[in-house]
Amino acid sequence: MRGIDGHVGRVWASPEGEAIAAAVTGDEGFQIVVVDTARPEIVEVITDTALPEFAWGRDGEHLYIAEGEPGARRHRRAVRRRLGEPDAFVLPLSNVRALSGSADGRSLMAVSVVGDQDVVMLLEEPASSVKAVAAGPVGSVVAVQWTSGGRPALVFTGRDDHGELLVARDRDAEEWDVVHRSSRDVLRSVVWLSSGEGEEVALVQSTRHGVPVFLWLMVRERDVVVGDAFGGAVVFAVHLLTAEAHGVRMIASSPTAAPRAVLITNDVRSRRGFPWSPPDRETRLELVPASDGVDIPCFVTEPIGSATIVPTVVSVYGGFGLSLQPAHSSAVEEWLDSGGRWVQAMVRGGGEEGVGWHRAGRGRAKRRSVLDVVDVSAAFLASSQGAPLGLYGESIGGLLVLAAANRRPDLVSAVVAVAPVTLVETFHEQWPGITWTAELGDPRNPEDAAALAEIDPLRHVAPALPSLLVTVGGQDRTVPIDHARAVVDDWQGRVRCDASVELVVFPSAGHQWTVQDDAERRSRTELGFLSRELLQWQEDAKEAV
Repeated sequence: MRGIDGHVGRVWASPEGEAIAAAVTGDEGFQIVVVDTARPEIVEVITDTALPEFAWGRDGEHLYIAEGEPGARRHRRAVRRRLGEPDAFVLPLSNVRALSGSADGRSLMAVSVVGDQDVVMLLEEPASSVKAVAAGPVGSVVAVQWTSGGRPALVFTGRDDHGELLVARDRDAEEWDVVHRSSRDVLRSVVWLSSGEGEEVALVQSTRHGVPVFLWLMVRERDVVVGDAFGGAVVFAVHLLTAEAHGVRMIASSPTAAPRAVLITNDVRSRRGFPWSPPDRETRLELVPASDGVDIPCFVTEPIGSATIVPTVVSVYGGFGLSLQPAHSSAVEEWLDSGGRWVQAMVRGGGEEGVGWHRAGRGRAKRRSVLDVVDVSAAFLASSQGAPLGLYGESIGGLLVLAAANRRPDLVSAVVAVAPVTLVETFHEQWPGITWTAELGDPRNPEDAAALAEIDPLRHVAPALPSLLVTVGGQDRTVPIDHARAVVDDWQGRVRCDASVELVVFPSAGHQWTVQDDAERRSRTELGFLSRELLQWQEDAKEAV
């Protein structure tokens, strides 16, 4: 949609189809943008929402949203707001972290945090009555949804890290049936459709080592038929576009294939593959054992039949329970064209292996994330038979690669850190750092401070550090530019005699890099740095021969 600055998430038409609302995530936080379908033009932008979620009221003139500061879970409240009016009716819900409305606007489900529990609340318009219909440990309710037949549905991980899909037997949600249980994958989301034959059909997205896995479920009362949406083909980054009468249209890509649109039909009995990657390149899964014996999933992208003696870049994120899916990148393609290898490591702290994977690398256990980076780097450096290795990380991933290089500079020849978190002793003093304490720990707590000191890239700095490039947006309001300047200043003079330290600021860019020109210039800058620092090894090796 024109006039929207940011990433568009959920798009949902009002019950009568007269308006469309979209959840937008940008550098300023979350917004709900409302478009009049008759003109079409933007008629309202709601900026004080705390979640990228919303629900339409039955009359198509109200929206349910969560108000409050993003990240401040304990201060979110659910409200019903009439379009065009500043005042809102406050609902009897607090500490809200998820919202979902039925297609007809008659009902609303919300997840409230009550003590150490996720409590699913059901409201019926005009929202005069609220009742609890399900509960589990905090973080266990992954999604609240409505089936195509108007029944409540939950994606729930309360019994293990994998997940279950629960569907209520009726709209009142007095009883629930488990219609799907994921045995080895992490259940993420569900899109509900109608088959036109009385069944409720769901496209279920799970992840296996962070990579999407899709199944069709056809539910008739309590009977379930399961089908593989892609016929076993490996799918990587996926963005849902629309749910249509006969399936779901989405954009899919892989590290070696540019994004393309595809319609996945809801025939659960069919099995269709899809040619995702070109024949001369591949992305394969490799499990790398960490020092504590746990396997770290790594996706290795390289030309088919390439030599093992090639420069390698290991990319990580490892934070906030987010899954870092291997996605297409023109910069990675150029890196492969130059003779390099790209590795995406799913270190602990991310969400690729479920809630437990996140817990194993958060708070005082953040050191484990750094050790995973070190262990993966050591393994790929050993397999490359002397070719150099670089590290790449964005945001909290930037913290991890800097801390890993600081701990084991002998493994690393170059580091690229994009908008990295580095001021681990004082990040809470500058917004939005206070919202990171659940992930990193609280520097005001002595035990947390001691754990943070172990991953501080500005403390106990080892001698002979590798070359460093830090890129950052001048308008970044998520990780202030002070973090980037601090590590550049600190590493100056501590690098090896043949190494360099650079800071490149893109004045108009924010943390999300929503402007295409900024993103492309940043990619060229980072690729040029990696080529200079790592690919020169090949020329030196030729001269030595």
